[in-house]
Amino acid sequence: MKDRLPFVWWIFLLAPVLTFFKAPLGLSVGDYLVLFCFLYLFFFGGIEKTFYFFSMTMVILFVPYLTYYFCFYSEGVLPVLRMILFAFFCLFFCGCRKQDYAFLKAYGLIATIAGACLVFQWVLFNYFGYFFTYFDSKYGIEENALLLMDLSKDQYRTGGLFREPSYFAVFTAPALFYFARTRQWLNWFWMSFCVFLSTSVLGLMFVVLSLIVQMVYLVRNKLVVILFLAIFVLLTYVAIVTNTLPERLVETLNGGASFRARVLDGSEAIFDLPKYAFYPNLEVWSLIEAKDGFWLNSFYYLIVMFGFGAGILWLLYFMCVPNILILVLFVLLMTTNSVSSPYFLTATVVLRALVRSTVPAKKMKLLKCNIEFYIVCRELF
Repeated sequence: MKDRLPFVWWIFLLAPVLTFFKAPLGLSVGDYLVLFCFLYLFFFGGIEKTFYFFSMTMVILFVPYLTYYFCFYSEGVLPVLRMILFAFFCLFFCGCRKQDYAFLKAYGLIATIAGACLVFQWVLFNYFGYFFTYFDSKYGIEENALLLMDLSKDQYRTGGLFREPSYFAVFTAPALFYFARTRQWLNWFWMSFCVFLSTSVLGLMFVVLSLIVQMVYLVRNKLVVILFLAIFVLLTYVAIVTNTLPERLVETLNGGASFRARVLDGSEAIFDLPKYAFYPNLEVWSLIEAKDGFWLNSFYYLIVMFGFGAGILWLLYFMCVPNILILVLFVLLMTTNSVSSPYFLTATVVLRALVRSTVPAKKMKLLKCNIEFYIVCRELF
């Protein structure tokens, strides 16, 4: 069956879900699953020829950086090596031949089930007072965020199968664009509802962005665009009037909460540093490590690691997702520290499949007409 997805791609899609669990050598189960998928597809899967050129170019470009860290800052070797490996994995999995339709369908199913698990957990707590987590923290790399909450003061926020709502938002972000692009509106509303219950500001940002991207695709159909805008304005008005906006979103809109921690604080630290911040230097690492508990998003972290060389990785991600959907990866780089994790890797590969599989109907008709015209001309002349 041509639409049947090989088992290895199911394992790949489940890797982010299992990233919570710790494994030997300081890695997660999700990391080992990604490595297994890489080895299996390398020996038994088909790879596009352009992959070899880009991967060898990337290796040649980043060898000097690894040499630099080995010589001057050995503590940074493993983080840099992990970053380069996951960039290499992005190229590899995006270059693997697969049935994009079946791959996206499987991903949509997993994302929908993840959303259902979140809703189930939310309903049990809010209507029946039953508190539980799907995974125990003693098996995880990090503490489950639900167990760190003081429910007498904090708003109940769950990520379902994931450690916290932001992890759920990162994993399901491509699903919003996939359902919107293929006009599966019932599934899109379901995922948007799950994101709203999670109270993730990042997830709500992707809900709005998925609508904007879809409007760009449908810009010629002005009635559809007006309808989208009317629905969005109506829902926003109802949310404000009924005071149902999540507390986290209200804090973010006021310039605080996660927005300051994820974007503003990092920019102040990076761009207020001396000129050495723009290429790898021990001074940069020491200044950042001096701030206890300081957090950097992936965009700033790449600057710290590679300086201007970070532009190579940004170009790489653009090549993987060469259209407006690159906005999704940009938002993830600016708001998360997931670039060297199965979360960002899966999002990149899903968006790549979405770019290759969703060709507008008008372009398909034009392509068909061109082929028919070519055949007629060849027969005549």
